[in-house]
Amino acid sequence: MQYFLPAIPQDIHVISPRPELYASRPVDGVLMRDWLASDFSAPATVTDQVEEGDLVQAIPRRAAVPCPLD
Repeated sequence: MQYFLPAIPQDIHVISPRPELYASRPVDGVLMRDWLASDFSAPATVTDQVEEGDLVQAIPRRAAVPCPLD
């Protein structure tokens, strides 16, 4: 299971049926349509596509969670 998570501040449940997100909103330069197509053509090469964008500033109620690395 891989993740495709664009930095979208609105509550959106599904991206794939929305052309403005599916084919026009890249995450780190990759469109969701191309990311899904590569899952069929070369599944071993698919990686997570995640961006923070300005979500930390846009949704101030979200605070960083301390995660000590020991």
